[in-house]
Amino acid sequence: MPYVKTCDRNQMMFCSMDSFVDPESTARLIDAFVNSLDLQKYGVKEAATEGRPTYDPKGLLKLYIYGCRNEIRSSRKLQRPAKLTLK
Repeated sequence: MPYVKTCDRNQMMFCSMDSFVDPESTARLIDAFVNSLDLQKYGVKEAATEGRPTYDPKGLLKLYIYGCRNEIRSSRKLQRPAKLTLK
């Protein structure tokens, strides 16, 4: 009996991260809102040049607003929808 052909799991797939977010998602609204802000106007300072590189303040603000909007208070629970991996 022949089997149904599936896609090769080892095959490379090229796509943008944008394709993983639903077009009607609130994450797109949050992204556009935070990108339009001038954070230095609100007191966010430039990152120090020495030491380990810091996270982008706009990215952290997006994550914080997303968590507040979806009632996620735990950083560990917020890690799952953000698909962050700790290495």
